[in-house]
Amino acid sequence: MPVSNNSNNSNNSNNSNNSNNSNNSNNSSGEHSHAGGGTSVTLSHALQNTAIWLNTRPVTTPVSLNTALPGPAGGPLHVRRLNARHRHQLLVSELSKGLTSAVGGTGQASVTSGASTLNIDISVSDNDFWHQQLLDVFNFKGVRAERTSEIVLQQSDILSFFGLAAPFGGGTHPMLMALLSAVQATVEKIEMPLKYHFNVKRPSELSNDIHPIIQTPSHGSFPSGHATESYAFATVLSHILFGQQSEVMHKIATRIAENRIVAGVHYPIDNAVGQQLGLFIGQHILHILFGTAAPNAPTSFVVDMTQPTNAQVSVNAVTSATPVTHTTISPQTSTAPAGVLADIMTCVHEELSGAIS
Repeated sequence: MPVSNNSNNSNNSNNSNNSNNSNNSNNSSGEHSHAGGGTSVTLSHALQNTAIWLNTRPVTTPVSLNTALPGPAGGPLHVRRLNARHRHQLLVSELSKGLTSAVGGTGQASVTSGASTLNIDISVSDNDFWHQQLLDVFNFKGVRAERTSEIVLQQSDILSFFGLAAPFGGGTHPMLMALLSAVQATVEKIEMPLKYHFNVKRPSELSNDIHPIIQTPSHGSFPSGHATESYAFATVLSHILFGQQSEVMHKIATRIAENRIVAGVHYPIDNAVGQQLGLFIGQHILHILFGTAAPNAPTSFVVDMTQPTNAQVSVNAVTSATPVTHTTISPQTSTAPAGVLADIMTCVHEELSGAIS
């Protein structure tokens, strides 16, 4: 999964990190390849002609059941040899276990991980609240010139920016990138139904004075996908790389989320809730991978839109845990049960420690 994240660029503004190239990368592996390269009808036909010419005998040697069924699947080699698309599906299935979302009435939804539930309620509506939100978006227009390159690139690539905190990439850390692709997909499974349910109009739909500088996504604004995914990435990457939360990682997440307001496609409240949601999902994933504490969510995240000054939660808040600044990678050992997660985490540990088997 290259850090340039060029997959699915047909809708870049709607996807905060089209880094799911683990679905498309490594297509030279598994059933998609032959010894010399990719597959094609012409190659298949040519191989068949050669096979007939070889005129090999029918199979006469009895097959041992122990050979046909080698036993429990697993191990770093096994997970590396999987087709990227299949590996991605397996990882998302495992990371999503126990994580659910539910929608209630208008403006109400919840996300649950085990015994912890994050309730989201923005059902109380007030014109003054949205007017203040629009003013906040409008006031960010002044920094667009200095942020334009970030904004445009972050439509399809946010992982490159997290690489500022620690060096990693598709060429040197393919299994880490495959895991992060699955993390993003896990977040999207929760995030997108919420967006569809809340269906909050984008800033430019409420005011002609916003003038967004990138294409406005067609789905709802709330919560921010970029914020949710960025804080989930920051939470997961911090622990994988350093063993505890990194201040730099979370500052990068804040910058990425804020850039969406600067661009004119999100409100501050989108980021505030996206931050809480991303931290919640990130903690869920760490609990699965490392046995860390289960998500620690407030009983409710209720936004009273009749009180604009009280309704906004600072997008600069880092995390409930005290962040630590790190400069040295310290790979952490996963406690995930035997299976695809344990296998890929072994690969990730080897990549980070430089001990590829």
